[in-house]
Amino acid sequence: MEQLKALQRHRFGAKSERFEDADNPQQWLFDQPAHLPGDAAPESNVVSIAAHPRQRTRARKFPASLPRHEVLIAVEAGERQCGCGEDKVTINHACHERLHYQPPVFEVHIEKREIVACPKGCRGEVVTAPRPKHVLPKSKMTEALLAHVIVSKLDDRQPFYHLEKPLTHRAGGALSRQTMARGAIACAHPLQPLVNLLKDEIIGYDVGVLDATGLQVLNEPGRAPSVTSSVYCFRGGPPSRAAIVYAYYAKGHKRFVDEWFAGFEGVLHCDADPLFEQLFARALRFSRATATPMPGASSSRWRG
Repeated sequence: MEQLKALQRHRFGAKSERFEDADNPQQWLFDQPAHLPGDAAPESNVVSIAAHPRQRTRARKFPASLPRHEVLIAVEAGERQCGCGEDKVTINHACHERLHYQPPVFEVHIEKREIVACPKGCRGEVVTAPRPKHVLPKSKMTEALLAHVIVSKLDDRQPFYHLEKPLTHRAGGALSRQTMARGAIACAHPLQPLVNLLKDEIIGYDVGVLDATGLQVLNEPGRAPSVTSSVYCFRGGPPSRAAIVYAYYAKGHKRFVDEWFAGFEGVLHCDADPLFEQLFARALRFSRATATPMPGASSSRWRG
C-alpha cells in the first residue's frame, strides 16, 4: 500500500510534488517485470557506502552550584567477609550523580506570640511578645511565597492565573490571583533599597545593556487603556555580581532614561529606539568634547 500510494502521488499528484525522470518520465502504476525473457540480465546497481563514524557527545555534568546530598549504599553483610576470614575494608566508592526534584510543600505557619503576666495580678504587668518584622506585615503570604510569586511572574513569565491553579488544587484555594498581584505590587516600596543596590552595581560598571518593551496597562489612573507605556530592562555589573533591574514608567520616557544613567561611564548596548535620543545626544557631545586629534582614532566611550 505504501508503494501504491507513492506511485499514485507520482502519477496523479500536483506538478510541484511530482518527480520528473528524464529517462523514464512516466512510471508504471503496477509492478512490471525487470526484463523480458531472452533479454540479457541487467547489471547489478548495488553501491557500497561506508558507515559514517559518529562522535559521541560527552555527558554534561551538573553545575557545581547545585547542592549535593550523598546517599551511601553499603555492601550486604554476607559480602563483607573475605574467604580467609578477614573483614573487608572500604577502599573506594563507585559514584553516580542523579538530578533530584523536590516538589513544593504548602504549609501554614502559625505565629503564636507569647503573653506573660504576673501571677499576683499586678496591674500593668501583662507583656506580649513583639510581632516579628515582615516585608508585608498584613499579608497572608510569607517572604518565601512572595519571592516564589515574584520570580515566577517576572523571570519565568508565568501569569498569576497559572500560579493560581496549583494553589487552588494543592493549597485549598487560599490565595487568589488578585491577592498575589496585590502582594507583588505592595513589595515595590519595602524592596526599593535592594533595587537601589542593584542600580549602583549597573551604574558603577563600564558595560551596560538597555532595552524597552511596549506595554498597555488597564485601569491606570489618569491614562487611557489605549496609551502605550514602556517597561525597561537594565542589565550590567561585573560578571561576579551581574544585576538586572526591571522598571516601569508611564510618561516622560526620554528624561527618565537619561536621569537613570546619570553618573554612568562606559559602553552602553541598546537599539536605536527614539526613547534613547537624549542618551545618544549626550554620548555624542561627550565624544566630541574628549576627542583627541589622532589620525584614524576616535573615542567610543562616554560619561553620563
